[in-house]
Amino acid sequence: MSECVLERPSGMPWLYYTRGSAPSALTDDGIPTQFSFPDDVINFRVHAYSLSGTLLGYYNVTNGRLQLCKNTQRYLNAAYTFGVTYSQTVSPVSYFI
Repeated sequence: MSECVLERPSGMPWLYYTRGSAPSALTDDGIPTQFSFPDDVINFRVHAYSLSGTLLGYYNVTNGRLQLCKNTQRYLNAAYTFGVTYSQTVSPVSYFI
């Protein structure tokens, strides 16, 4: 495998590490590890298309647009709050099978 060296901004981590170089990169604390978002909310948007390929619009993913299980709006929107551990489990029911 040939190795390609590309210029990258100072302080940015590599996305690919050669064999043996990952341990030192993972323990290097030279890159700041504090992150924040306005209002601590990550605003994801999705594009919706018809079956024929026509763009139907752009939509915010909040309020359960992507989750399969129903829950309160607050619980569903917690998935997009920065720093929140979020988990949701779906139990199969007959109409999903």
